[in-house]
Amino acid sequence: MSEIPINLDAWRDPETLRKIKSRRIAANKEPGVLRICTDEIESLLLNTTAVSTLETLVKAKYLIQIFSATKECEHPTRQALADMTVREIDVLLK
Repeated sequence: MSEIPINLDAWRDPETLRKIKSRRIAANKEPGVLRICTDEIESLLLNTTAVSTLETLVKAKYLIQIFSATKECEHPTRQALADMTVREIDVLLK
């Protein structure tokens, strides 16, 4: 799957960037921390209403990528559809 990362750090204040950097370092040391970070991201996405098409596309892309990793998406047609949709979202995000 081709994936162009979105640089969210460009929108964050310095204090938030310091906290994120420390969580990234901790995640490399303890695999369980990565799960906590994922939970935080999902909680943020769930509790934040998208105010733009961009934010909605980012949420949709995240959900599609999660679906792509599931057993239900192992079927070649579903995987191709998920991959194609992520590519289309990437084009829209540019």
